[in-house]
Amino acid sequence: MNEQRIFRIALVVGIIGIFLLTIISRNVEPVEIEVCGVNEGLVGKVIGVSGEFVRLREISGGYSFVLKDGGCEVRCVFFGEFDDVDDVFESAGVTGKVQMYNGVLEIMADKVLEF
Repeated sequence: MNEQRIFRIALVVGIIGIFLLTIISRNVEPVEIEVCGVNEGLVGKVIGVSGEFVRLREISGGYSFVLKDGGCEVRCVFFGEFDDVDDVFESAGVTGKVQMYNGVLEIMADKVLEF
């Protein structure tokens, strides 16, 4: 085979691979973790947690709140809008990336769902 043919085959295989990875990544659900299970080993990973919605505070461009479950708490940050801030959820589910901020674990929420 000549070099141009090998190049075309490699290009087609690469494009198909990227396309398949894109489709698969959209269908992968985050790992559901209990609030007490959120630890430093999860930093950088996308997870889902749920618990009692407490201590809502408005911050620049979003909200900071705490999810509590079984005596454990985790701070969450959400840069988005809630439909009605006055109607605070009793319990919520959060999907987002675990990160360390000022020495404290928190979840940078992509989605916040009321339960």
